[in-house]
Amino acid sequence: MATTQADPEKGLETPAMDVIQTNVSSIHIGDIADLKSAKREDVDMANEVLMQSDCTAEEVAAVDQKKLLRKIDIRLLPIMFTALTLFTIDKSTLSYSAVMGLQKDTHLTSDQYAWLGSIFSLGYLAANFPCALIIQKVPLSKWVVITMSIWGLILAMMGVGKNFGGLFAIRLLLGFFEASITPVFVIMTGMWYKKHEQAKRLGIWYSGNGMANMLGGLLAWGIAAPDAKTGDLAPWRFMYVITGAITVFLAIVFFVVVPDSQLTAKFLAPAERVAAVERIRSNQQGIGNKKFKLYQAFEVLKDPRTYLYFLIQFVGNIGWGATGTFGSLLIKSLGYNSRQALIQNMPSGACSFVSILVFCYMAERMKDRTLWAGISCLFGVLFGAMLYGFGLDHKAGALAAFQLSHFSVATYILNFSMVSQNTAGHTKKVLTNAILLVGSTTGTLSGPQITKNDPSYKKVKLAMFICPAFILVVLCIIRFINIRENEKRDRTAEQRDETDIHREFLDLTDGENPDFRYAM
Repeated sequence: MATTQADPEKGLETPAMDVIQTNVSSIHIGDIADLKSAKREDVDMANEVLMQSDCTAEEVAAVDQKKLLRKIDIRLLPIMFTALTLFTIDKSTLSYSAVMGLQKDTHLTSDQYAWLGSIFSLGYLAANFPCALIIQKVPLSKWVVITMSIWGLILAMMGVGKNFGGLFAIRLLLGFFEASITPVFVIMTGMWYKKHEQAKRLGIWYSGNGMANMLGGLLAWGIAAPDAKTGDLAPWRFMYVITGAITVFLAIVFFVVVPDSQLTAKFLAPAERVAAVERIRSNQQGIGNKKFKLYQAFEVLKDPRTYLYFLIQFVGNIGWGATGTFGSLLIKSLGYNSRQALIQNMPSGACSFVSILVFCYMAERMKDRTLWAGISCLFGVLFGAMLYGFGLDHKAGALAAFQLSHFSVATYILNFSMVSQNTAGHTKKVLTNAILLVGSTTGTLSGPQITKNDPSYKKVKLAMFICPAFILVVLCIIRFINIRENEKRDRTAEQRDETDIHREFLDLTDGENPDFRYAM
C-alpha cells in the first residue's frame, strides 16, 4: 500500500496492523533513496512507542478514536490555555503597572520605561536558539515546569524593584525564562494532533492571550481601587507578587497533568498510546527526535518560507509590541483616567479572544490558514487606520477602533499553525520555530523604540495599520509558493512507482519527503 498524501490536511490512513509491523528494523533502505540512514537515533521517537508496546494489533484497532481525541483534549488543552493566559498576564503587567504608579514610585523617565518594555524582548531573543537546542534534547513537559517556576519567582521580584537598574535586570531575566513556552506548545500540538485538527487546538490554547487582557485588566482595576487592601505594598507591587505566586502554583499542576509524549502518557492505556501515535502518522512528521541533524539546519536556511514566516512575526510584533507597551497610556491619552484605562483594556482582550477562536476554527474548517490570517490582518488595517484618523474630539470612536484592531492578533498564532503543519523534520521544526520567535522578539523589541517619546502616540497608531498591511503581501507570497510546490510534487508522484514505503516516522524534512504536501 502506498503512503502518498493527496490531501495535505488529512492524508491517507494506514491500518493499525501496519503500526505494529512498521518499525525501524523493517524499513527497506533501498526503497528510500533520500533517507540518509536508518539508525535508531535518526528515526522518530514514535518508533519507541510502537516497539515498546505490549498490545496486539486488534487491541489498537479497537480503540475508539473519538474517545481518544477527547481524552487528549481534556488532558492538554485546559492546562495549556491557563498557562498561556498567565504567560500573557505576566508580560502585560508592565503596561498595567505604568498607570498604577510604577513610573512615579521608581522615578522612571519616559525613555527608561520604553526600555523596560524592550529589554524583556532582548532576554527573550537571547534565549531563543539555546532553548531550541534544549527542547530537542529534554522532556518537554518537565522543561516547561522548570522555566515556569523560575519566571514566576522572577516576576514576584518585580514587586521589590526600587529603580531602573533593578527593574531592567529583572525584566531581562523574565524574558529569558519565558522564551520556551510558545515553541514548546506549538511542538506539543504537532505531536498529539493531526494536521487538520491543529489550527483549532492552537487557537484554543492561544486564546489565553485574549483572556489574559480581560482578566489582567480586571485584576489590575481591582487592586488599584482606592479601598483595596494590599498591605504595605503599593498596588502595582502587590500585583506582581500575586501573579508570580499563581504562576509557580500552575507549574506544579503542569508537572502532575502533562506527559512529555505518548510514550509517558499514563492517562492512556497501552493500546491508546499506540493509537495516539498511529493517528498522527498521516502528518508525515512524527513526534520528535533528540538528535541534532546538521543537514536539516541547512535546509532551514535554504527554505524561502523561513524568511517569510520571520517577516510576519517581525513586522507584526512591531505593532503589537508598541501596543503592548503603550496601550494603557494611549487609552489614557484619549481622556480617560488611570482606572478607566485599565478597565478599557478588557474589550481589547475580548476582541483578541474571539478572533483567535473564530479565525482558527474557520481556518481548520475551510483548511485554509493563509486566507484567515489575511482576514485577521484586514481588521488591523481597517481599524488601525480609523484610530489614526480619529482626533480627541472622537474619543469613543478612537477607543472602539483601538479595541477592534485587536482582531488582527489571530495572525500571530495562525503563522505558527502554518509552521506546525508545513515543517517536518524535528531539527528543522525546532529551528524554524526559534527563527519565528527571533522575529517576534526583535519586532517587540523594536516597537517601543520606534514609537517612544511621542505623547500623541501617533507612531503607535501608524504602526497598528501599516504592519498588518505588509503582512497581507507576505501571506500572498507564501500561498503562491505552497500551491506551486504541491503541483510540482503531484506531477512527480504520478511518475513514481512505490509500494509499502513508510516514511512517516523516519524524521524526514518536508523538503526531502516526496509524500509531503503543504497546507494552505
